[in-house]
Amino acid sequence: MNKMLNHETIKFSIIIPVYNAEKYLYECIESVLSQTYKNFELLLINDGSTDNSGNICDYYSKLDSRVKVIHQENQGRVLARREGIENAIGDYLLFLDSDDYWDVDLLESIFQCIREFNCDMIIFKYKRVRNGVVVEEQPQIFEHRKVFVNEDKDVIFKKIISTSNLNNLVTKVIKRSIVDRSDYFPYKDIRNAEDLLQSLPWIYNAKTIVYLNKPYYNYRINPNSTTKIFDINRINDISIVRSILLNYLKRLRLDTNENVYLFYKFYLNIFISYIIDLVNSNEPKKQIFNKLHQLKNNELYLSSLKYIESKDIAIHKRILIFFYNKQYFDLLFVYTKLLKKLKVFYDLFNS
Repeated sequence: MNKMLNHETIKFSIIIPVYNAEKYLYECIESVLSQTYKNFELLLINDGSTDNSGNICDYYSKLDSRVKVIHQENQGRVLARREGIENAIGDYLLFLDSDDYWDVDLLESIFQCIREFNCDMIIFKYKRVRNGVVVEEQPQIFEHRKVFVNEDKDVIFKKIISTSNLNNLVTKVIKRSIVDRSDYFPYKDIRNAEDLLQSLPWIYNAKTIVYLNKPYYNYRINPNSTTKIFDINRINDISIVRSILLNYLKRLRLDTNENVYLFYKFYLNIFISYIIDLVNSNEPKKQIFNKLHQLKNNELYLSSLKYIESKDIAIHKRILIFFYNKQYFDLLFVYTKLLKKLKVFYDLFNS
């Protein structure tokens, strides 16, 4: 522990990718500038916005010297964040999405945690808000102020392979010295699971990780968000990132039978959930059938069928898998629509 740290010894770099976010961008930026802890820089990465977002960014750069703006052609959130990382000079990095906002004491609380534990990473919670009202708080994952060292990585990775609770990048504080310098250009088009993609090397590199059971991050429920729109390529993105996760398990020698089983069981649930969403989407039926054919050779899916015993799969999932594997797509359609009508599919992912 380092008791000598003070407000002058830790500088935070806050990175906000901005794309057509004029409606919420003021509140987002103000939540950073209003922090009770003042030693930070704010990097606004205007990722080719076509609305007034770029002008808003420039306004704040003139208003406050801590605000830096980078204008670039649209490259997607992965590369926008990497641009912010490349230009950051702070000791620790934080990420904020341009339609969300922070509690005013986030940085102060993070500073106090770093001062006490001298950690490489901090993980905290989020809450969902609608019109400024909290409607849901992320469930507790670990004990408050739980400290993880290298020997405890198994506990963290068990959560990562079997849940999505630790995926979010915006609820992590990263020591800049542990950030990888990998080339993320090949992943620039990934729109799903990109948070986990970037988090994995940092969790791998971190020697000390602290979990805070406090919801400092306000995730705005936006009915017009693109995350509400079905993305036919979602399973491709997730499969790429989960394959990378499997490689990390091997590198850390955490690929025990138990962990591999948990990994494939969770992936099978993801795959089934995707099939259901695909069938119930507004995509043309021909395109849905083409996508179903494309996925039949998905390596993670085929491996999951080898690892997961039939008895551990709920009966309604087994029926769906049977129709899919036999390529009885018309029956799969009828069956999936029936599940929707019976509202059984709401429980598929969590059963």
